[in-house]
Amino acid sequence: MEELFVLILSNELSGMGIKVYTICPVWVQTDKGGENATLTIEESVTQIVAFALRDDSLNDRFLRHGELIPW
Repeated sequence: MEELFVLILSNELSGMGIKVYTICPVWVQTDKGGENATLTIEESVTQIVAFALRDDSLNDRFLRHGELIPW
């Protein structure tokens, strides 16, 4: 269902230059993730922001650790 929503939203907003994608933040050291999680909040946010600021045509995709994940 999420894939369909992202694809539809991406299509609807593409004319406005808005990218739509899904990002898995992975296991993050939060209250829920705990201190043994693989990434700090800062590391996770840095990866997410770096992807969001990429100047390429990636759209309607699913990513984890900056890597494309097949729907």
